[in-house]
Amino acid sequence: MRFSITELAARLGGEQVGPDVTVTGASIDTRTVLPGQLYVPIVAERDGHEFISAALESGSPAYLTEREPMGGTAVVVEDTAGSLLRLGLFARERMEGRAAEFAARRQAIGFVIDRLDRLAAEQQIPEEICLRLRAHRREQLSQIELRSVNDVEHKRHVNLFDEIELQLIAAERGFINDLYSRGELKDEARRRIERGLDLREAEIANLHEEGEL
Repeated sequence: MRFSITELAARLGGEQVGPDVTVTGASIDTRTVLPGQLYVPIVAERDGHEFISAALESGSPAYLTEREPMGGTAVVVEDTAGSLLRLGLFARERMEGRAAEFAARRQAIGFVIDRLDRLAAEQQIPEEICLRLRAHRREQLSQIELRSVNDVEHKRHVNLFDEIELQLIAAERGFINDLYSRGELKDEARRRIERGLDLREAEIANLHEEGEL
């Protein structure tokens, strides 16, 4: 699950030191910490604060600390172990909220498809139009289902899909602007196409955020 450090500092009652960054999950062990994870040093037989530098070198964008920050982005808290427990509760609350959101959207799309079937019968809508509308809604449903799978490898594939799709949108935008610069496309048409590309980018960003459980 993704969190901004500003958001975490507010929820944990800590002091943010350094720029705001985004973290995905958390780890208490620098031997297994993954790039992007928040490092949480635990004071036990050994003091985890001694390994903050190692965590940063391993790709942690931020860390919690009870001590003076050692560079990078940190959230200063009174008790890192207690903060880790609160972080877990916060993540659980968000997961439950996301699960409810996914369920609501599935139900809403199902309702809309049923409504379309009734409209088709009542208003004699051509089947070709109904097929396109159903396909669009079912594609929305498949995207929601695709991003609700809580599997690390699966999420990597979804993220790669989003990354490639954004690269293709950027390529299309560049091609359209080249046509405009050569005088082969009017500005009004270019602006309409740009708005469509902007909407596609926003949709991918929204789906990506929804999939970060």
